[in-house]
Amino acid sequence: MKLTDNEKREILKLIEAEKPLPDKYRFLLFDDKREVELIWNGKTNEVTNIVLPFQVIEQIDEPRAEKQADTGVQSDLFDFRGRQKTGWTNKLIWGDNKLILSSLKNGPIRDEIEKQGGIKLIYIDPPFDVGADFSMDIEIGDETFTKKPNVLEELAYRDTWGKGADSFIAMIYERLSLMRDLLADDGCIYVHVDWRLVDHLRLVLSEIFGDSFYQGCIRWKRQTSSGYKGIKKYGRAHDSMFWFTKSTKFTFNTQYAPYSEAYIKSHYTQIDEKGRRYRPHWLGTTTDETINKFIETGRVVKRPDGQLEKRLYLDEQPGTPIDDVWTDIFPVNSQAEEDTKYPTQKSEALLERIIKVSSNENDIVADFFCGSGTTMAVAEKLGRKWIGSDLGKFAIHTARKRLIGVQRQLKSDGKDFRAFEILNLGKYERAHYIGVNMNLREEERQQQLLQKEKDFIALILKAYKAESAENFKCFHGKKAGRLVSVGPINLPVTRLFVEEIILECREKRISRVDILAFEFEMGLFPNIQEEAKAKGIDLALKYIPREVFDKRAVEKNQVVFHDVSYIDIKPLVKYPPDKGGKGGYVPYDPSLTPKAQENRSNPTPSEKKLWYEVLQNKKLADLKFTRQKPLDQYIVDFYCAELMLAIEIDGESHAESIDYDTQRTKRLNAFDVQVVRYMNAEVLGNIEGVFEDLLEKVAQRRLNKPPKSPLSGGLPLVAVELTDFSVYYSQDSVDNAAQTLKDGKNKIVVEQGKIIKVSKDKNGIVTREVLTKKWTDWIDYWSVDFDFESKREIVRVEDEASGEMEEKWTGDFIFENEWQSFRTKKDRSLELQTPYHECQPGRYKIAVKVVDIFGNDTMKIIDVTV
Repeated sequence: MKLTDNEKREILKLIEAEKPLPDKYRFLLFDDKREVELIWNGKTNEVTNIVLPFQVIEQIDEPRAEKQADTGVQSDLFDFRGRQKTGWTNKLIWGDNKLILSSLKNGPIRDEIEKQGGIKLIYIDPPFDVGADFSMDIEIGDETFTKKPNVLEELAYRDTWGKGADSFIAMIYERLSLMRDLLADDGCIYVHVDWRLVDHLRLVLSEIFGDSFYQGCIRWKRQTSSGYKGIKKYGRAHDSMFWFTKSTKFTFNTQYAPYSEAYIKSHYTQIDEKGRRYRPHWLGTTTDETINKFIETGRVVKRPDGQLEKRLYLDEQPGTPIDDVWTDIFPVNSQAEEDTKYPTQKSEALLERIIKVSSNENDIVADFFCGSGTTMAVAEKLGRKWIGSDLGKFAIHTARKRLIGVQRQLKSDGKDFRAFEILNLGKYERAHYIGVNMNLREEERQQQLLQKEKDFIALILKAYKAESAENFKCFHGKKAGRLVSVGPINLPVTRLFVEEIILECREKRISRVDILAFEFEMGLFPNIQEEAKAKGIDLALKYIPREVFDKRAVEKNQVVFHDVSYIDIKPLVKYPPDKGGKGGYVPYDPSLTPKAQENRSNPTPSEKKLWYEVLQNKKLADLKFTRQKPLDQYIVDFYCAELMLAIEIDGESHAESIDYDTQRTKRLNAFDVQVVRYMNAEVLGNIEGVFEDLLEKVAQRRLNKPPKSPLSGGLPLVAVELTDFSVYYSQDSVDNAAQTLKDGKNKIVVEQGKIIKVSKDKNGIVTREVLTKKWTDWIDYWSVDFDFESKREIVRVEDEASGEMEEKWTGDFIFENEWQSFRTKKDRSLELQTPYHECQPGRYKIAVKVVDIFGNDTMKIIDVTV
């Protein structure tokens, strides 16, 4: 650094006066080897490294069975309940992708990703349209209602476009930096962009990935210019996709486009005796050996003039290698089967080409602005693993339905598919949920944190008509004998947030609480309210309306904090008749039947001996035995249903098989099945001794066998009926619409949980029509977990003492989506009762999740004893 004395004095003078330095000093003061750089207001090279825990909200293993005997095609991957046994689980993550990317890059899931070879391909289609503000068009019968973005989505939109291109570039720069670090060394990224920011993004990507790793820019001609588009200036008919790699090593599988009709007519002019089109090709320096092989396969023939001719057949040619101008892929039209009505949805054909070119089967593909889930849907169909994320709840819900549809289709076609889980971030630092500028110095950051928190809470309490309260850890105000806690401004209220409130309530004997939030994490209510009620706490969860930021609405008392949704469900239990009147029935995985039949046809010598000399034709104590009988997840060698007695013949044992047998025996014991084991050598060498031993065990079993249940071996059947669902949303109001509507116009509003069409005729007469006529009109999707507490949520955390990663139970359970019904574009109907589900006698917690037409979910858990 070389500065003149005058320059040094000028710098000191400007600093003391707290004035900015002229641009020339940026290059004089700092060493920067870059000759070309994109500069914007607030640019920083700092990238967040925060690690937040992921919380599994829901797991969708195998799509629902349409009938009781319906089982999966992948018996090696899924058990008889439809659970995926092992391996990678695809991930659909709700939340801010900056925090998601940082937590994936620096947290325990990174190890899981690396074990699969890392992320090989990222495709993103960020919100480059300044009007993309998370608004959604929702169909209500024949009408369309535009749902405005919630406050979290609106804040994200402001962060992206608040200062125009500067805001967008600042947003995308940090995220692209994280994506680069998350990519595998042989991975690549495609960034989809339109004309507005194509030049900016090219420079940003070059700065992050390096110009030497720029592989090209694909132009996708998405539409034909027509009408006004081509009158006064060139019509904009294409998007661009920048393709960068992380290193010189990357996947590129050449794809081909079919030859055009004109090319075929001009090049493939000959037709052979079988009607196949071909074109003659010069043999050149082809060796005699190769020519003879071509003659044998018909690719070289002798012409009438005696010359040899090589033929290139049209039906054997792959086509023309695709270049970087794509004109053969069309946008999604409104009649297409894949259309989800999501505003920024891209064509599956577009993603299919990208995924095929830049990844292989079983590679991980990611999309961190996933929208309606096109990338993941295509990745699933092509046998890739995937990760997707989005900030919009409606996007996550749209993607969930779409991906279940893909699973169902793949299952129906007998093709492989994988389970996927829905996650969100479980815990946030205070600075993140108040919305502090993390690029400020620590002292300035703390000052901004305190002031923003104070202003935000004061605003919400005023709108809620609550007064301030002090000396509490979690509470900010009080109203009508209830303490009030205000949730984060730009993040959802999580279970951990509520649990801290419950803890303070118990410590200070507080019994009535209101929690106000712009958004709640998926699956939080009403379960958390029921848990609080069991501890003597009346917990009310209320949504903060976006009108709190409208001073006039606050002054006119037009701000309504509405309650969270309500579900009512009814469990249905059937007790089936006795199976054959003998009891001893144990449910089993039907996919084991072919294997059992094969084992029965190929018995071992010891099995033959025991069967023919001891068990066949009721030789043993007049008891009927069955060979190779499926029970639960296993096949036992012999089984007596009357005594619920299984006989197993073991060969040479080693540690693994002993552990497996112990586990298996323990599992069967849970069904009251007694397991008796004999070694091969015992049966072959001392069959009389085995016979005598079995007689003793049979006598003992007859004395000690559990009494026959009223079910006589049959199992209870459980179903769930959805009986009610209520919401309390408001967006605009009937009175406001009536006052502002012009004659002959109409508007759709939401008021107190009803969607209402307000119309004003040519004479100024206002009419109102409720569009949500039944409670079911609000439901878009619902699903059931018949045994909610069967799968604990286990997370990997770092042990503070050892620094090692260890597994811990969070105290919560994962919702396993075992059955679901939802509306589709083709079928708008909804089933309100599940099929009957077989289960063992006992006490269960059944969880039901409902997602409304706005994409918000509600979960209820009930106790059922059968």
